[in-house]
Amino acid sequence: MQEPSRHEPCEPVKITVEAGTVLFEVGLDIGFFRPDDYDWDQQLSHNHADFEIHLVQLGRCVMLIEDQQHELPEGTYCVIPPGTYHSQLSNKHDQVRKICLRFHYRAAADRNSQARNPEAETFLQVLNGMTFYKQTDSSGTLQSLMTAIKRELLEKPVGYRAKTISLLAQLLIDLIRTAPHAPAEEYRQAVPLNPDDNRTGLIDAYFAAHYNEAVKEEELARRLNVSTRQLHRILNELYRTSFRRKLLETRMKIAMELLTNTDRPVHDIAAAVGYQSPGNFHAAFRLHVGMTPTAYRKQQNPKD
Repeated sequence: MQEPSRHEPCEPVKITVEAGTVLFEVGLDIGFFRPDDYDWDQQLSHNHADFEIHLVQLGRCVMLIEDQQHELPEGTYCVIPPGTYHSQLSNKHDQVRKICLRFHYRAAADRNSQARNPEAETFLQVLNGMTFYKQTDSSGTLQSLMTAIKRELLEKPVGYRAKTISLLAQLLIDLIRTAPHAPAEEYRQAVPLNPDDNRTGLIDAYFAAHYNEAVKEEELARRLNVSTRQLHRILNELYRTSFRRKLLETRMKIAMELLTNTDRPVHDIAAAVGYQSPGNFHAAFRLHVGMTPTAYRKQQNPKD
């Protein structure tokens, strides 16, 4: 798969990814965005507080892991756990290109603290027992996911944050599944879903797809197969908000992304998020954010 174009230098970013009741903090820096500019041989043996994932895209890489050499041919990746001393040995006879990202994790409180979450328990079991391992990316899935993540973060299309989080979740779950000590039988068992999981998915998808339309709560209630009164209760229980407020928050979030990451005129952004009148958008944005759209754009891009 072709690498995304580099529209601009990309600053290091940290992204929170939720998988059940496990929260991952993923760090992406020069080793992910511009690996060709990073001198992989510059560091002596060192360790980190995070997991590291290294994927060899070209050539053959030799890693020194706790005084043992491990060869990583093209198309191979490795996972280095926290506290593991490692370095890359120089290779003068072969050009090497690899890509790297880091993450750490923690257990988060479940919405229903009394409910057992077997899927999250499996995630934590695998992560807690994870040691160094290497695998061949035979299907190219890891490479494809990393390429897609990089493209989203460099090009910043509408919804890129949500898409990036979704792609990272897929990547992390794939790593857990392919860990040598992962209990494969767990993945053949159906994990019972909390009804709220289905509802939040439908609700989030509805607002993500229709935030720029003249939506009505009756339509969402119909999709959930509930009455409008029940919809009010569901939104309050799951989001502590109302239908109108959820729609407003979605529109404002998209508007803030467009103001930060594009040069589109404010009146175009107003129309893009569902406002026929730029004046109404201006008033709603100022009330929600505390400043005008133009002032917000200047605040987010002080050098412009």
